[in-house]
Amino acid sequence: MQGKIITILIITLLITTALPARSNNDEKVKLKANIIDDKIINEYIPGMFIVKFRDEEIVNSPSIRALNNEYQVISIEKVFKKAENTRLDNIYVFHVPKDENILSIIEDYSSNQDVLYAEPNCIVGVLPVVPDDERFFQQWALNNSGQFGGISDCDIDAPEAWDTEKGESDIIIASVDSGVDYGHEDIASNIWNNDDEIADNGIDDDGNGYIDDVIGWDFCNDDNDPNDELTNPQYGHGLRCAGLHSAVTNNVIGIAGVTWYCKTMVLRCYQDYYNLEYYANGIKYAADNGADVINIEMGISTYSELIEDSVNYAYEKGCYMVAAAGNLNLSVPIYPAAFENVTSVGATNQRDERCDESDWGIGHGSNHGDWVDVAAPGNYLWLLYPDDNYGLMAGGGTSLAAPHVAGLAGLILSKNPSLSPDEVKALICDEEYVDPYSSQYYIGTGRINAYNSLIATPQFNPPEAPDIEGPTSGKVGTAYTFTFNSVDLDGDDVYYYIKWGDGYSEVWDGPHESGVDFKIEHTYKKQGNFTIEARAKDIYDAESDISTFNVTITKKSKTINIPFQWLRNFLQFHPYLFPIIRQLLNI
Repeated sequence: MQGKIITILIITLLITTALPARSNNDEKVKLKANIIDDKIINEYIPGMFIVKFRDEEIVNSPSIRALNNEYQVISIEKVFKKAENTRLDNIYVFHVPKDENILSIIEDYSSNQDVLYAEPNCIVGVLPVVPDDERFFQQWALNNSGQFGGISDCDIDAPEAWDTEKGESDIIIASVDSGVDYGHEDIASNIWNNDDEIADNGIDDDGNGYIDDVIGWDFCNDDNDPNDELTNPQYGHGLRCAGLHSAVTNNVIGIAGVTWYCKTMVLRCYQDYYNLEYYANGIKYAADNGADVINIEMGISTYSELIEDSVNYAYEKGCYMVAAAGNLNLSVPIYPAAFENVTSVGATNQRDERCDESDWGIGHGSNHGDWVDVAAPGNYLWLLYPDDNYGLMAGGGTSLAAPHVAGLAGLILSKNPSLSPDEVKALICDEEYVDPYSSQYYIGTGRINAYNSLIATPQFNPPEAPDIEGPTSGKVGTAYTFTFNSVDLDGDDVYYYIKWGDGYSEVWDGPHESGVDFKIEHTYKKQGNFTIEARAKDIYDAESDISTFNVTITKKSKTINIPFQWLRNFLQFHPYLFPIIRQLLNI
């Protein structure tokens, strides 16, 4: 394709050099349009095109208004802000109905002698990010090139997604499961650490009711070591699932996780049976201690109000929850997956088919039904095993599909932590973001596509740098009022960190309403030139740039209180002192 484009450009250059000189660049613009037509006929954003005019007045000229009416232009906006008197001024983006023929439109606009150029708003190609993990090229779920009899591109488009977001370390995914070998070489550095707790001091430092809960909690043994146990018939299950969403990525060894840097909170709730009390407490712990995403690895066919209560509690605290649909090849709802506030995940194989008995054996396959929300890869997966081991599981399960969704939620929240659980679910499950699967049974809207979801995720906006108002000069020892005002474009409350320049600070005062003046007094105790520095952050700890404000403080004038009658009598006897006193008192 590159050779084709170069050839076209050379031919174009030869043609233009052979043409006679003209008073405008219409022909040049048309030739550009022809190249665009040939090169990217299906690679531009519908309903949008770019126009540059000779000067600003042209945008409102009768000829342009006529074209705008003809093509039902919806809106016109400048591409660049604050570009006056530069070459980037007078460039506009035009919005028209999406069913309009953009290439035909730009040809008409290009024919106007006052238009310097018109072109589509092209879709920029994505450069996939390829990690160096030893077994990444066998992880078809992340990037399918036909491994294990699969079909190319039947995957979640992880490398394309990583070009947009790899995950942030302050996003926490809770593993409510059988425990995790948290010392495993390929996940250890992605294990959550409770910064408010001091390890092994026997004290509940953070007051959350759990002593020394540095990485999570074991609800089976009621202690602070949530490692899996050999006696567990599902030994290693928690590690296998956690590795899929949070294995350390791009570290040469092992496998790649869906997220590179999101942390895993380890909550051991399963031993050899499902204890509803353990799971309910695990979900509550995750919600109370900062988990953003909760992967609940349990499945029962009995409706439990206790589990639903704990799920709703976590949902109300802003947690996005995921659970497996189950592996019995049935349509019977499984809980907690079937709860309204949990995303129910079915499983697909490397050919984008629902996993069934041909994949997992007689009597097994991904559960299905209208209660399933979405599907994810759940077959032939490379996994972490205890004691720094790795293995390929030829079968699979929906419990291995669910971590892919949990990891995708971690990526979405890394890009925009202000999103609600419902907004995250929509970005993952809505039909416009998923890829189709092949099955006569319903396992949700489609198979997840991480790239589509992340591209659709709105950009997160930190607060603007605060405006600072107040006196620019003053006296030592006098209290002065200063005003700070920061606007958060997402409408979140803001906090202010203020350094007065004299060694004193206000540490994250707030919350304060976005865009509303925050007034505070400060008294300087010494003279000098001081620079006030202020920054704002929102409720998600996204910080603004720093603003500065200069203040000059001088010594306060001393006041001498001398009785007037006494002074007059004194000067009558000592008139020669009058000039000196007059100078001292500045009278």
